[in-house]
Amino acid sequence: MKKTLFLLLSFIGAHAVNAQRSLPDKNVRIAEALQQQMTFRKEQAKAMFGHDSIAVQREFWRLDSLYQEELRHWEVINNPYFTQAKVKSSMKLDSTLVRVFDDPTKKWIDFERTLYRYNDQDLLTQQQKDTLISTTESEARTLTSFEYDQEGRMLSLLVKEYNLETGVFDERSKKEYKFPNEYTTITHLYGLNPKNGQLYKASQSTISDKPAEHWQYTEWLDLNTEGDTILGRRETRISSPLTKFSENYQWNGKDWAPMNKYHNRYDEDQNLISHVFWQNEGTQFTSSERNSYEYEEGKLTAQYYSKREHDEEAWKDIYLTHLSYNQGDTLMVEDNFNKQGEVWVQYTKSFELPSEKGVDFWRYEIRNGEMYLLGGKETTLDEMKRKTMVMDFYIQGEEKVPTYRHIYQYNGSEKRESKDVLQFWSEDTEQWLNIEKIIQSYNDQGKNILFERSSWSTLLNDWEGTFKSVREYNEAGAETLYENYTYLKESQSWLLSYKIMNEIREGFESLESYQYDYDIQKLVGTHKSLMESTNNGASGNFEIYRFATWEWDVTEENWVLEYDIRQERYEGTKYLKWVDYYNRQYPEWARNHRIKYYYRDFEEENDDVVLATDEAFGFQLMPNPATDYFRISGPAEVQELKIMKASGQQVRTYPGGESQYFIGDLSAGVYHIVLTSGSKQAVFKLLKQ
Repeated sequence: MKKTLFLLLSFIGAHAVNAQRSLPDKNVRIAEALQQQMTFRKEQAKAMFGHDSIAVQREFWRLDSLYQEELRHWEVINNPYFTQAKVKSSMKLDSTLVRVFDDPTKKWIDFERTLYRYNDQDLLTQQQKDTLISTTESEARTLTSFEYDQEGRMLSLLVKEYNLETGVFDERSKKEYKFPNEYTTITHLYGLNPKNGQLYKASQSTISDKPAEHWQYTEWLDLNTEGDTILGRRETRISSPLTKFSENYQWNGKDWAPMNKYHNRYDEDQNLISHVFWQNEGTQFTSSERNSYEYEEGKLTAQYYSKREHDEEAWKDIYLTHLSYNQGDTLMVEDNFNKQGEVWVQYTKSFELPSEKGVDFWRYEIRNGEMYLLGGKETTLDEMKRKTMVMDFYIQGEEKVPTYRHIYQYNGSEKRESKDVLQFWSEDTEQWLNIEKIIQSYNDQGKNILFERSSWSTLLNDWEGTFKSVREYNEAGAETLYENYTYLKESQSWLLSYKIMNEIREGFESLESYQYDYDIQKLVGTHKSLMESTNNGASGNFEIYRFATWEWDVTEENWVLEYDIRQERYEGTKYLKWVDYYNRQYPEWARNHRIKYYYRDFEEENDDVVLATDEAFGFQLMPNPATDYFRISGPAEVQELKIMKASGQQVRTYPGGESQYFIGDLSAGVYHIVLTSGSKQAVFKLLKQ
């Protein structure tokens, strides 16, 4: 007999675990969603019960599946009421029940239930969600229906809400899908018209996709209740390794107006060889501009700029730039040309040349074949070829006039500590005046550990800080500390305003962040989280995984655990084995809830069921027949109750202590109710109408 065991965790709304996702990223999203959901649950519970001290219990059932591990097989020695009943599992989610714990009564109360129904293709056809205010009355109820074509493609999705006054479900929203050809999907979205309470087509989207041709067309339309288009956009796109094209239009209320259009071409090395973009006017694209590029050995050697009017076919060249390099692949010469008639005429020339002090960059204007120096940049190097000064200048008459300069100082090598002072030349005072100072330090790995920027205060005639950051790293080069400082002008000192601490090692990562609170003049915690696994197997899946978050307690001035999610995985699979959720219940911490899934696939051998003939030792089931609920009364406490089909297939399991049991989602027919009390079991036959 073949048995396949796997377990699957999911919290509300999740149907599967994607092993390919980044677990830390995914669990951050889980924690955020859980926080939002718990806040929502507490608000509703406070309205229902007058307090928000709640926990959440979830029970999940699957169609044709077994629920408890100990029910792996039914044998006479373990259960005298059944003989050799084995069931195949379809693994389809049947229903989800959410309960809130009412602390004053110490009872779990039904809160929200979701039911799922499928067609013969195992496609979801109906989903009903009820939010309950008691075990018999619904506060809100939604019904979602799905339709498919023969190929399994969804044709429609209709959402209805239950109207308590009329007793019927009213349509609230709808999606329709049409497939006019093999590469096009048209989606209609219907919303509720507030004027008449009827659905109207609120938007329409068309997507045509031809992957083999790298072509895609999309169109979005927003409509009013009268059926008029109020907003719209169209885009045609081609995206291949050698070309990228995009053309966009926008609906202006009367016509489709052009927005933007461009076309890029690339060579086999992915170098951009041309970029064309169009101007627009009125309802059409008009003139266009083009940048063309030429390369030699992967280096850009020429760039052309051209224009073309919308009624012209030929491009008109405007500018040309030639680039030359030395043997070290450093740009040395840049020549710029204008097109005059059919002739290229050079108008500027720029190049770098070695000098006695270092390297000079010169920019010349060319007039009538003569070169006139316009300006440039002088770089001074020390014996270690490090920059000590970089000065910009321009030429006025025959004189060189400085504009800005950087003064560099070093402590040790350039990659250990450096200071960069920016100054500008005042022609009025004929002096260099300070503007900004930057101090940087680096560790042995070449990573920045200090960045400090200051600006010159003419009032104080001294430097004033503007920004400062400090970083630390572990041996692997991962950042473990980041500190941000704010400069206080009154005390002329730095204040630690923000701090992040990370601890990163194999299978473990934690993060803490703090921010300065100016009201209490202290650092307060803003976020703390921990992610942990004992192993990352060859399959890429954590076998044990934990995610926890903390919140800052202002009174205690310390971290207090908020959520602690622990997950266990089967080795070599993507399926979660179990998960524990913890949340704070003052004054102590208690497990919030634990979700377990058990599924079995069995080879069907014998579906014969033998019912017990023992008396029910004083228990009664009522009403019988039943439609939505039934109750159990008796001399002792019911510890567990199972609902079985006549074939012996288990439908679901309820814990003890229930006042009544919901069966409204079950199909009509005969069911067997098996209850356990102490060491005894009783079996009832129930007719579900």
